[in-house]
Amino acid sequence: MKNYIYITVIALVLSTIAFFHLWQLSEIPKGLYYDETSIGYNALKISESGHDQHGEFLPVFFKAFGEYKNPLYIYTTAIIFKIAGVREFTLRFTSFFYFAILLIAIYFLVDLAFKNKVVNIFCLLFTGFISWFFVTSRETFEVISQPAIFALAILFIYRTYHHANQKNWFIDPILAGFFTGLTLYTYSTSRLLTLIFVALILIIYSYKNLKKTLLLAGIIILISIPYLNYYFKNPDNLTRRFEQLTYIHDANLTKQQIAEKFFKNYFTYLSPDFLIISGDHYVKKSFKHSGFGGQISKSLFVTAIIGLIGLIVTRKIFKDRFVAFIALNFLASPIAAALTHDIHGLRSILMPLYIIILSAYGINYLSLAKNKFKIISYSIIAMLFISLIIESTLYLNHYFTRYSEESISDFETFDYRSVILKAITLSPKKIIFSNKGGADLYIEPEFFKKIIDIPSNINFVYDYPIPEDDSCIIFTIFDNSTISQKNLHEYEFAPPNSYMKLKCYSSNNY
Repeated sequence: MKNYIYITVIALVLSTIAFFHLWQLSEIPKGLYYDETSIGYNALKISESGHDQHGEFLPVFFKAFGEYKNPLYIYTTAIIFKIAGVREFTLRFTSFFYFAILLIAIYFLVDLAFKNKVVNIFCLLFTGFISWFFVTSRETFEVISQPAIFALAILFIYRTYHHANQKNWFIDPILAGFFTGLTLYTYSTSRLLTLIFVALILIIYSYKNLKKTLLLAGIIILISIPYLNYYFKNPDNLTRRFEQLTYIHDANLTKQQIAEKFFKNYFTYLSPDFLIISGDHYVKKSFKHSGFGGQISKSLFVTAIIGLIGLIVTRKIFKDRFVAFIALNFLASPIAAALTHDIHGLRSILMPLYIIILSAYGINYLSLAKNKFKIISYSIIAMLFISLIIESTLYLNHYFTRYSEESISDFETFDYRSVILKAITLSPKKIIFSNKGGADLYIEPEFFKKIIDIPSNINFVYDYPIPEDDSCIIFTIFDNSTISQKNLHEYEFAPPNSYMKLKCYSSNNY
């Protein structure tokens, strides 16, 4: 492929990926999930004063909704707010930012490892339209930062040990150590997966170049200091959520039953049903899976299998340190998720990163076939490409149509923004955002005050939901039985089955 054609194709692929990841970013999914506004509110507070919602200055981890959110994503969002303002778009743009890092890191990694333009194009398309990444790149959840930072760590590990810079040999191990350490601040499963990742670096690479490995390890320790300091001072804060989700301490289970539960969960993540057929359907939540197909495309699955078979047949999986490093990390990637009760696509989000790298080997084997196998291999590549385009088109059509509507109920919200805007159009003297749904719900009105222009003549408060003349109350379904006023006319403006409710009250008819 000639260079100018290749550059044109890459530009077209990247622009197409960017378009679909950014198109209607504020509107789809509909409404902000409470985790999104929690992240947004903390980022807002950090951008304004450096203090979080509880008044703590530059916290290492953020207390919210009974758990502790990881800091990297929130601090990144705060910087984006500072630069571009506070809106739904800038809130969700943080996820696209990390997805873009992931996309670029994978591109440079496969380009460096294979120097094969066909591999580069396929890997960009796989990464750009895989369901696992597409959903999380358009929602405000810290999880997308995990594969992005791990991808950077893998890129610089490859550069450290397989593409040495003789003159400035120390740069790559420093960056590899920096990004490896940074993974601890991305998502909760990294507390186990980073440990495994580091152990594999030491086991596989130490004897190859001890000097580089010691430098890399030293940087990891340096970057880990805030995490370790926080953990030793507040050990329960970082394990509380896991204790709620895991079955390993269940007194009703024997050790054998615990082991059986683990292996059942583990192999579910590796099953065709989870990967290419039904995806994360075990607990229906739109922020984990759109409901269309599996977690990855069938074309990606096939190329990864081809790559894995090729690596085993050629024994490269046993001889090449990098291949062994990727294969072992792939096998480790579902471990943290398998330790919790339910099957959860977010907790296993490192899996597709390694699957894409394995698929690169598959495409590379096919594209380098010679003699009588060349026509067969090229035919397979063509069929895989066509399949990928069809799968991606069907997925995008589902995402921007059916999924758009399903996200309202699955996000457990009737779009807070729309409810507030509806209340404003009624011009009440007071809009009360009920405080009976939970102590942390004050985050919702406080965050939306920053992104919605509420007229100064309307008193918008977070308070106990007592109906008053010429007032509107925004509340959840859990408040429904407590909100009534016989002396006032009551009007409901939200659909009967919605999670979010809006009732307005007046001594006169509206």
